[in-house]
Amino acid sequence: MALSYGSEGHLQTLLPVLDDYAEWYTSVVRAIMYPESNSEQDRPVLPHSFIAWLEEVRGNSEAVEKDVFYSLRKIHTEMVQAAEGLLGKAVPGAPLPTRSSFDQFTNLYESFVTHIRRLEHDMAQIDSGMDTLTGLRTEAVMMSDLEREMERLARHGKPFCLALARVDHLERINKLVDKARKDEITQTLATLIKRCMRTFDDAYRLADGEFIMSLKQTETKGGAAAVERLRKFIEQEKIVIKEGDYEYQLTMSYCVAAPVPGDLPETVIANMRGDLDRYKSDGNMSLEYLEQSPLQRYIKGSD
Repeated sequence: MALSYGSEGHLQTLLPVLDDYAEWYTSVVRAIMYPESNSEQDRPVLPHSFIAWLEEVRGNSEAVEKDVFYSLRKIHTEMVQAAEGLLGKAVPGAPLPTRSSFDQFTNLYESFVTHIRRLEHDMAQIDSGMDTLTGLRTEAVMMSDLEREMERLARHGKPFCLALARVDHLERINKLVDKARKDEITQTLATLIKRCMRTFDDAYRLADGEFIMSLKQTETKGGAAAVERLRKFIEQEKIVIKEGDYEYQLTMSYCVAAPVPGDLPETVIANMRGDLDRYKSDGNMSLEYLEQSPLQRYIKGSD
């Protein structure tokens, strides 16, 4: 279990965080946009509620899973650093921050809010939404997460893309390795997937050697870059499968899709799986195209 649901005190400590940080976020944005009216008393003050909660649950694996703890702390640190960078340049007469730097701060804040909301739900509900073997999100919560991203895409035009990564020749591998070795490989792949993503991205472990990455504020070009990083990481890791006297390295195949408003997440994922099945090859393969639909997809096979 990822969380101890009898620890109601930890949930009560967490509850004020969203309200506190919503007020802080507003004050940061105001200070950035209207630096001429900034005064010492108006300067954004970082709330203490989240830090207090971190201190309360630190080292308590029964209260919150270690991966959840470190992920939240990392997002918070990067969000605060992004805010400080923007505030440091917010002086009268100076140009407004670049769109990319402001979007980075906003994305981190939205990711922080999303993770806190998940944690509140996790502490109040039975399903933590976290895969205990890998620390990735589970398939059970994936669709609700993706529907939320589709809503953001439709309302605010915030793009995102999905990357499907599938272990090649899984049936053969399952015959050659025991459960302990399979779990070890799965954990290694999850670690490499985490290295490919930014703090505010999400990844999910699916069945049958599949993983989904949900990459925010990017389209197929960013997704293609992420799977290329993963391919190189796997190549460098040299995950070896032994078959008698023969050894070969594990590889994965990838498909990246950029949904458009009106797409259904389950349909997009089904199309991605269909692409990997359709273009399966025994050699290296790379394909990038724009469908009439206009669903953009990028596929890379490696064997």
